[in-house]
Amino acid sequence: MDASSAVGKIKGKPADIMNFRRAFPRQSSLELVKMKVLFGRRAWLFTLFAVATLVVAWSSRSRAADLATDSGLSAGAGHESVKIEPYTGPPIYLPAVEQIAKPRIVTHETISEKYEDNKTERVSRQIARYSDDSFAADGKYSEFYPNGKPFIQGQFSEGLQDGVWTYYFDNGQLNRKAKFADGKPNGSWDIFRADGTLASKRSFKEGKRDGDWITYDEKGKQPLAEEHYADGKEDGV
Repeated sequence: MDASSAVGKIKGKPADIMNFRRAFPRQSSLELVKMKVLFGRRAWLFTLFAVATLVVAWSSRSRAADLATDSGLSAGAGHESVKIEPYTGPPIYLPAVEQIAKPRIVTHETISEKYEDNKTERVSRQIARYSDDSFAADGKYSEFYPNGKPFIQGQFSEGLQDGVWTYYFDNGQLNRKAKFADGKPNGSWDIFRADGTLASKRSFKEGKRDGDWITYDEKGKQPLAEEHYADGKEDGV
């Protein structure tokens, strides 16, 4: 019979307990030692765990306190950096921006100039007089040869060439038909010779060469040279 079996049969009487101790003196002492060692190890582990828990808790509280202190300092520094003291000096006046109204057209006039004979008209143009006493070409414009035939016909808009302008030879034959916008060549131009044959075609965009430029033979039918431009620069072969 071992010690554990004997313990199971003990009813708790003192005499029986004494008999158990007499019957198993060595086994009971060993069991007691084992229990003491077991409880000692558990107590040590529990103590170590409790100490570790306390250290972690203390570290967390210390870190939280540091963060709270840093936040308070940062908030205080930020508050001071944006603090604005009221201005107590003399009043400051900003210069007012002067609004200048655009001059308006008051009247239109047609001005005519003649050749030295004081009979043949040389130039006929319309001008606009403005509210600020200035004036500019605005409307139809014409120039003539001494023989009275037209040389130039076109129009201005507020001092700038605008729309289609035609130029003539002194024999009355069309020399060229050009287009303008805001005073700059814009669009296709057809250029003719004095005999009426087509000499060339030109193309512009906002004052710059743009598109096909073609030169024709003496009959104005067969192209002799072709060039292509984009934004003022020759493009292609």
